[in-house]
Amino acid sequence: MPKPVFPSGVKTLLADLCWTLPLGLHVIVLSALAVLVVLAVLLLLRPYIITRLLLWLFVKSFYRMRVYGAENIPASGGALLVCNHVSYIDWVLLLMAQRRFIRFVIFAGWTRMLVLRHLLRWGRAIPIDAWSGPKAILKSLRNAGDALASGDVVCIFAEGRFTRTGFLLPFHRGLEQIVKHSNAPIIPVYLDELWGSIFSFYGDRTLWKWPRMVPYPVNVAFGKPMPASSSAAEVRLAVQKLSADCALARSKACRSIPREIVRTAGRHPFRTCIVQPAEKEPAPSPLATGASQTGPFTYAAILASAMCLAGKLKKCFPELRTEVGKNAIGMWLPPGARAIQAHLAAAFCGIPIVPFAEKLPSDAIQSILRQSAVRHVLSAASHLRSHPLPIASNAELANIQVIDLESLLQSASPARRMLAQLAVCLLPSLIVERFILRLGGHRLDDTAAILFTHMHPSDHAVEPQGVMWSHRNLIAAASSLAKTFDLTPRDRLLCTLPLSQPAGLMFALWTPLSVGASVLFAGESLAAKAYGELCTENNCTVWLASPEQLLAATDQCQPSDFRSLRLLICCGVLSPEKTKTFAERFGIAPLAVYQRPELTSIVTANVPDKTLEKFTQIGNKPGTIGQALPGVACRIVHPETWEPLPADQVGMLVISGPCVMPGYWHDEAATQAAMRDNWFVTGEQARMDEDGFITITAR
Repeated sequence: MPKPVFPSGVKTLLADLCWTLPLGLHVIVLSALAVLVVLAVLLLLRPYIITRLLLWLFVKSFYRMRVYGAENIPASGGALLVCNHVSYIDWVLLLMAQRRFIRFVIFAGWTRMLVLRHLLRWGRAIPIDAWSGPKAILKSLRNAGDALASGDVVCIFAEGRFTRTGFLLPFHRGLEQIVKHSNAPIIPVYLDELWGSIFSFYGDRTLWKWPRMVPYPVNVAFGKPMPASSSAAEVRLAVQKLSADCALARSKACRSIPREIVRTAGRHPFRTCIVQPAEKEPAPSPLATGASQTGPFTYAAILASAMCLAGKLKKCFPELRTEVGKNAIGMWLPPGARAIQAHLAAAFCGIPIVPFAEKLPSDAIQSILRQSAVRHVLSAASHLRSHPLPIASNAELANIQVIDLESLLQSASPARRMLAQLAVCLLPSLIVERFILRLGGHRLDDTAAILFTHMHPSDHAVEPQGVMWSHRNLIAAASSLAKTFDLTPRDRLLCTLPLSQPAGLMFALWTPLSVGASVLFAGESLAAKAYGELCTENNCTVWLASPEQLLAATDQCQPSDFRSLRLLICCGVLSPEKTKTFAERFGIAPLAVYQRPELTSIVTANVPDKTLEKFTQIGNKPGTIGQALPGVACRIVHPETWEPLPADQVGMLVISGPCVMPGYWHDEAATQAAMRDNWFVTGEQARMDEDGFITITAR
């Protein structure tokens, strides 16, 4: 074999390089040159191998990916993957989540870009040009069907566009055409937690934002194969069910809500946590914990008071800790700083809380006390004077001990409160939660709260029923609500609902405190015009209200009162006419949501419409309760056969996900009656349209 002939200049350069380098570097340089040659050959002959290697390095560097159900993809033969569309790198994650080569059905506009053109050709992508007419679309779908028939794995993003709100878009029926002449199975795929990455539209922009964390966690779930005869609507329901399964799976690795709040307070101890309307008596000091507190209260002050209160509860009432998660403590407090301190202290002690609504009839409150077996009620002397607890006339409840929160907090020395606040501000939050509060032993399946189905005074015709909430329910609901409504530390929530309601307890207490937002509590007894004044004075960005409060505000508030709001959440449904009237007067539309005690707060919601890159995604349909939140699955089923019904047909509303309660308090029969194959039967007649919006037709 003849020796290679180099130009004299190149030969001299190589000779000088070889003679001047040490032996070790000589070997390294030659090895690097050999690797580059091999990569160049692979890039020319087998571009898929080198491209997959580079993508693997990218995913491993910036993402922490978990894969579920990869065994559902057949080892050989055709299969159609139908996936939700969240970000620009969905295809990368799908390639890395399994071993087979995937041919993607893509928008034809990508093939006109200079750099991507060659990559898409190497990847044998199947372009669809929506602007070339029905014949061109049908031809592309047939090409995808031919690829299935030849044994390839084909992936289609049936929504057609990236989600702008985090909710699923309607699925196009093109997937039905692809498998029309093929027996290839349809495999639903869900990309979980990707909403929030820099490549998604979370925050109304892509790329130009800081990543929330690195590496970023993401889950890829492959569902069970579905027959080729499945409709687009059925596949959409399967993808939505995968979102609920993913939320349940990742909840196992989450920290409990009390631990998350400790972490948040440790990161931002001087951020405002609670804002209250001013009382008559001014607060004597920032660390005051008595009846004269008016706020605002920082996270450090609230957490320090809760830590002192938890210590006093453990010391003065050891019987509450004899069986963790079994002995509950009642909460007879108005919404505000004292109630937050009490809820946090009980959570730190591992004691389930039972909140009461002060507007309930006396017999309903007594029934709740009897069913929950509460022997201690945490209240405040100032609140008891105006709202006495109705237990004196009942001999069966005479042994219930009412604990005065104000006296208990005042018994803690100022030095102790100061040390607690310094610990929050100066010590790492890991030390505070593990070694001071000792929260490491708390389990996600422990009972965190017991809410009763008495949410409104008009419900007194039915005996109240206790609903258990676990810490897993709390963390799953808080994560879903925070992402759905894009809650950030810059938000200030106005809550006019009692903490005995699911939305009031979850959306105005645990969720904002876990993300670092601030909360302004206002009582239900305030005049409607005061809500507008509070919004204006405190620059509130989110208002959680009832339909009755919104109707009253329509007549009594000024048009400029709610200009600082970006979200107005209505825990109920207003008629389209009332919604339009409110939106025209105040410039913001109420967003109806659906809540149930058995479902840990809000599970379906309307959100504002989003227009990004010349596409508008409808998020709000007045008169409906909205769509299922990410991590929640909703279906309309036949009440007898329990088969899913087509769009716009009335049936029974059933819901699944980590939001569903563990069960009713000491009532196994009622729990079994309300659950069916991990689906909660709401007992409400409803219908779902093609976009996924649900309308309650009968209760």
